[in-house]
Amino acid sequence: MANENSTFAFSFTGDKRIFHHIIEVDGLRKGCPHCVTTCNTSAPLAEHWQKDFDVIDEDDKDKISQRMGRLAVIDEGPVTHFITRDDARDIFCSFIYNTRTYEVPALLRFIFPLATRLYIKVHIYTNVADTTFVLFSSNEVELAHHLDIKPTVDVIFQALMTKIDQYMCTNYGRRFVSYKVPRIKVKVRREKIQSWYACSRANGKSMNRFEMPMQYCLKNATIQLKQPWLTDAEMTRVNLYCFRFCEDTHEVYVVPHQLKNVREVVPPNAEIWPWYKRYVSLGSDYIMIQNTEGKLDQLLDITNLNRFLQPEPFDPDKNICLKCKAKFANISELLVHEKLNCGEDIEVLTLEKDDEYYAYGSIPVGYPGFESKFYFLCRE
Repeated sequence: MANENSTFAFSFTGDKRIFHHIIEVDGLRKGCPHCVTTCNTSAPLAEHWQKDFDVIDEDDKDKISQRMGRLAVIDEGPVTHFITRDDARDIFCSFIYNTRTYEVPALLRFIFPLATRLYIKVHIYTNVADTTFVLFSSNEVELAHHLDIKPTVDVIFQALMTKIDQYMCTNYGRRFVSYKVPRIKVKVRREKIQSWYACSRANGKSMNRFEMPMQYCLKNATIQLKQPWLTDAEMTRVNLYCFRFCEDTHEVYVVPHQLKNVREVVPPNAEIWPWYKRYVSLGSDYIMIQNTEGKLDQLLDITNLNRFLQPEPFDPDKNICLKCKAKFANISELLVHEKLNCGEDIEVLTLEKDDEYYAYGSIPVGYPGFESKFYFLCRE
């Protein structure tokens, strides 16, 4: 694997403030096109991150109605099984890639507002040489934060595709035997917890803790607030930070949402200077736990700011599975791999015939230029 590291920094040009994610691979630097944002220097820092969230224009009543209607059907059902199918049946790799990269993450992000945690299980249906139907099913994996969706889904699919290749090689003597994947099913179990922040402000009681992204839970650099909440006046005087996700490297990292009590340090001759080294905190620091719409669920007190803000280095020689020796780019992917027990718990079931299903609704998912659907299942 290449030696890769990330730097997150602000630069200033005229009246513009630009946030950069610089990726360094084997000594060569490139800017990440997904993370760069530009604002006026007078604009709040929070303006840089507004586009990260699934916010629908309040005036777009049709979109709001459609979204709420679909979420109500899923919630009240409750709908737990979703299926996507390869209607084109022409480019096998394209269907797997789109489902893994765009469709399943979009589905889980859509559902996440209904829960505090999701427990997901992925089933891949295969049709081998048009004669045999084989189902490959992962074990259930917990998702406690929406920014862990993409790395979690990626590792699950990686384990399933490895298992499929092993099965084909063992049973048919060659790895790339002719097989199709007509559809993929995702089972989603939801765990609901009321927003700690909203509930505490309403009645002064602390609810269950919302989780941070996986890698930040391991830093041991935060604690829950001693008081149930901060007052509006206190919120305007403290330093607030929030999480971001890079679509390119799948890194979760921390950025400033509001810096009210800091001293700026500008080192000489520094072309790229990480933002967290540019500012020295002089007051209280809190990380915001936000939902997919950017609304605040909880605040956590940061007890070790330097450790908390330091990005996780790309170190595959450090993130090694002790059991199977597989290497991973970051600790989050390794943790998911361990939850999957190195793929050993994947179930393989030969079906007598192609499994039937009945759908009664759908969610459009995809990306600009490509759109597919996940169908609600009325039975498994």
